Amino acid sequence: MPAFSITPLRGNTPPAPDDAPLGVQFQRAGENVGDRSFDTINVTGGLIATRGTGAESNVITLSLPEPSKPPGWMTDIIDSGSVPLHANSGIGTYQDFITPPGVTIQHEVYAGVEGYAGETVVWGYTWEPTVSDPAPTITPMSGGRVEVYWDTIGGGWPKTSQGILTLSVTVNGALSADTIEFVSGVGGDYTQMTWGPTP
Repeated sequence: MPAFSITPLRGNTPPAPDDAPLGVQFQRAGENVGDRSFDTINVTGGLIATRGTGAESNVITLSLPEPSKPPGWMTDIIDSGSVPLHANSGIGTYQDFITPPGVTIQHEVYAGVEGYAGETVVWGYTWEPTVSDPAPTITPMSGGRVEVYWDTIGGGWPKTSQGILTLSVTVNGALSADTIEFVSGVGGDYTQMTWGPTP
């Protein structure tokens, strides 16, 4: 009877052990939100999702956006180089040639972002005219500031648009919950003005 034998083709070395792949469990307040049969994570509700690079390319980071900084009228509202403060308020008169209480405003007043540190700033505004006067001109400036230009309208004594201007600001994509107001209205021969944070 002929001899019979078996020759292994790959040798008889057992495979090296390897760690089992790790699973990811998502929880809400410590409770599992479901099985792992998903391939997409949808981030909403203001959270920001970022993925790392290089050695951190397998890391997803979820974070809340930085709270937005508030807008503020300049402490010297007719000086664009002064400091913006959300709480700053005051009174003034438009183009008065006597000595009125408060600030004499020739045309321009200024606001900025309180605590500005180089962020991207976008200004917005609403205008509620007393009758149908045009809005003042809003011009963004460098350094997170904005110029509000009040032009003379009508005849007779120098007067300007009358109404309520509200300024809002978005800083690095986050809209500030705070706004500031500037009220222009009739008061004597020249337009009286007041400003401050929105009540």
